[in-house]
Amino acid sequence: MESFLADLTNLNIQGPLTDSINPFEPFFQQENIVDRIKGILNDYDPSSIFNEFLQNASDAGATECHFYLDTRFYDTEKVFSEQMAAWQGPALIIYNNAEFSEKDFEALCKLGIGNKKDDPSKIGRHGLGFNSVYHFTDVPSIVSGPYLCFFDPQMTNLPKIRDRNGNLVGKGGHRCDFRKLNMETFEDQLKPYKGFLGCDMVSHFKGTLFRIPLRMR
Repeated sequence: MESFLADLTNLNIQGPLTDSINPFEPFFQQENIVDRIKGILNDYDPSSIFNEFLQNASDAGATECHFYLDTRFYDTEKVFSEQMAAWQGPALIIYNNAEFSEKDFEALCKLGIGNKKDDPSKIGRHGLGFNSVYHFTDVPSIVSGPYLCFFDPQMTNLPKIRDRNGNLVGKGGHRCDFRKLNMETFEDQLKPYKGFLGCDMVSHFKGTLFRIPLRMR
């Protein structure tokens, strides 16, 4: 399968992420993203999000799955971009105690089919059902193992990643090893994940957190 990840040695990032170039790589969903997601949402009732994430946790071998409503508003000064400040408010937090594999990350980037096709024993692992989150948010994010991932299908919130020739490389999402981030520079961006079941955004996280910041408009 074609890799969705790129070597960052020749990349630069526009905006306040410039000082932390090395940790970032493009991590995005394929096809005509916005139109495809609209089609998927027609097939998924908003209430299905809970069942989808329970299935995902089961398929990943998790023995725990928790849902939290975080009603807090976090500071917005030290975030990835001005636009990301709008997503520092209340959010649905979903936790399970299994980690994403690289195959799981890649499956999230494929909108055409669910991962179940590749493994019939799976009942919903990180396939189309994940996209039920877009009933509630424009910028879902994931912390799993050493990685922090953001999806931004409309490409209106995250900074753009370009190569040295100025060509757009990051199309609707970023992934980074959060252990390499400048914690002081992006302190506010990372705060919403800290404290949930051992997640400190400093060391490898033994589990998976999904953060679904709720639309406020």
